[in-house]
Amino acid sequence: MRNAGIWIIIDTNWRILLLKRSNYTKAFPHHWNVPWWKWEIWETPENTVIREIKEETWLDFIPIKIYFTCIVENSWEMIHSHRFLWNWSWKIKIQETESDWYAWYNYEETRNLKIAFNHNEILERLYTDWLIK
Repeated sequence: MRNAGIWIIIDTNWRILLLKRSNYTKAFPHHWNVPWWKWEIWETPENTVIREIKEETWLDFIPIKIYFTCIVENSWEMIHSHRFLWNWSWKIKIQETESDWYAWYNYEETRNLKIAFNHNEILERLYTDWLIK
């Protein structure tokens, strides 16, 4: 099992940042997802997510807390996942080999999207916890 994390980015209008996966991705091409990453055994989840977010979106992040952890099972592997809440700054510039678009969505708008992995569960929990509207 490998370790992975989800980063949850919420703007001042209570919308969440979602990335649209490119057709180059192995799993769920053209589906929307909460940005996520994997880390090496010698890295902490916090250090890894700071590095990965900078690489994938060019955002600067400051960790606030781990939102929750879970085990995600894909058809080819199981992933131990940590989901974080963060403060962020800067302008988004996506890594085009993994994503081909990004957008900010409120909860109702996400219900009409093709969502990758188990990220619908994340959206439901964020809505239930009043973190997105």
